[in-house]
Amino acid sequence: MDPSSYQVRRATLDDLPQLRELWAIARLPLAEMEKRFTEFQIAADGSNSIKAAMGFYMSKTNGLVHSEIYRNPAEEPELRARLWNRILILARNHGVHRLWTQSSVSFWREQGWKDPDFKDLESLPPLFGQPHQGWLLLVLFNETAVSLDKEFEMFAQMERQSNERTLEQARKLKTFAYGFVVVLAMALAGLAAYTFFKFPKRK
Repeated sequence: MDPSSYQVRRATLDDLPQLRELWAIARLPLAEMEKRFTEFQIAADGSNSIKAAMGFYMSKTNGLVHSEIYRNPAEEPELRARLWNRILILARNHGVHRLWTQSSVSFWREQGWKDPDFKDLESLPPLFGQPHQGWLLLVLFNETAVSLDKEFEMFAQMERQSNERTLEQARKLKTFAYGFVVVLAMALAGLAAYTFFKFPKRK
């Protein structure tokens, strides 16, 4: 079957028996993997036979790509690309800034993943592992740029609020001015009436 026709989706509880088989083939710790099975994205054929799986775990703005497994080595390159595309979409949709992996496959470097420097490793979540364990990093969003965008948005919001307050003050001043004119007009009309009736010969 053509791998491009496989369905790529998140693993469900029904997929657990097949995932156990794949984890056993890859010699992954079954007890730990079972607790984390919902992290896995899978590629399945029309009969729902799982051909590949890839783990993806998120911790705030960091994401971990882990535990790749492929049933048929010949399909590995295409299925890896398809699973990676799905994970990339998920990461962006969930606001992940940085992706981490310990895979040594050349595919990741071809996608722009690089060796992290010491400063990068300071942001590695402890849950992912130790900083010295051969990580690759892909930066999806620049934190500095995101921070500047937030600051600009806050400034723009403050400006909008300031403009709204200015407009409100202008409306109140306009209402006061109209009221003053009306009161003044009424006072002048009253004065004229008083003069007319008080001094009829001077009308």
